Amino acid sequence: MSSLLLPFAIRLSDGQLVSATDVPRGAACNCICPGCQGALLARQGTEREWHFAHVQATDCPDGYEKSVHELAKQRIQQQKLLLLPAIEASAQGWDAYGRLVEKKQSVMEARPVQLDECTKSRPRGEVTPDLTGFRKDREILVEITVFHRLMPEKQSRLIETGVPTIEIDLSVFKTQQATLERLDAELFENPRNRRWIWHPKLEEAKATVQAEVDAQIKAVQAEWEAKERLRPEPMPKPIWYQVRNATQFPTEAPTFDGRRWRAGLPEEARIATAIAELVSRTGISEDKVLALTRALTSRGMLEDITPTELATRWSHVLGLEEQEMALFLIEADYVL
Repeated sequence: MSSLLLPFAIRLSDGQLVSATDVPRGAACNCICPGCQGALLARQGTEREWHFAHVQATDCPDGYEKSVHELAKQRIQQQKLLLLPAIEASAQGWDAYGRLVEKKQSVMEARPVQLDECTKSRPRGEVTPDLTGFRKDREILVEITVFHRLMPEKQSRLIETGVPTIEIDLSVFKTQQATLERLDAELFENPRNRRWIWHPKLEEAKATVQAEVDAQIKAVQAEWEAKERLRPEPMPKPIWYQVRNATQFPTEAPTFDGRRWRAGLPEEARIATAIAELVSRTGISEDKVLALTRALTSRGMLEDITPTELATRWSHVLGLEEQEMALFLIEADYVL
């Protein structure tokens, strides 16, 4: 941030934000810093971007950010032009087989609109947005961020107004030197640096796609449960389970065969913990166990095998007792 030069200043003759290209060189610019209000010089050299510098050396941490923020508001107010972001909604979830379910809906493409009026810092109820735009009988609020994100409290107050509101993110100027040309490009040509904080059509679209995702997940869950009811009872085998951290399998314990697969695969963290315990108990190579678990990528791969059958298969691959693999499947949370 220290390498960024002060790009804009307040011209005392009219109180407007200007760039160093708009004023005479040196102290004749008659400008002050938007951050500290200190006197400035207009630097118009040949080696660096034209910029402003303080007459007296001073620590002014807010000058750069405030100059960009204030000129952005001034440019939109002057041009009465606002580039609206697209209205797009998406929702996602996971079905009973561990498959991603995702729905999207596009309501409106990004587009520029010409405002009839645009005012700065106009209070709206309990909040004061950076800009308020008017077009015919419609109102829109605009919030501009540069170095600092929009705080949740202010975002909530903006939403409570019930007025369509957008945020324009100019954080690109944290690392890129701001100039008037680059600022205008970000304000009036880049639809990707802005989002809707609130818009009634966006809320409707969100509700629609979420309902579609929920309906599909519910239908797949019903399908999975129906298949589970039709699955034949597994053949009993002499495999026992034990509680976590026990050192030996008890001689009297419920059979492992009564357990069913969970609706989805367990979390990777849970599997990793169970692998570590299996390695600790048996001395088996962790890589060998990982090769088996990573090959199991979806819940659907378990449809034609019972927990007991998989424990037997894996025990043969790893050269372990079936009880060890039964315990692993329990500890890893593969089964109910």
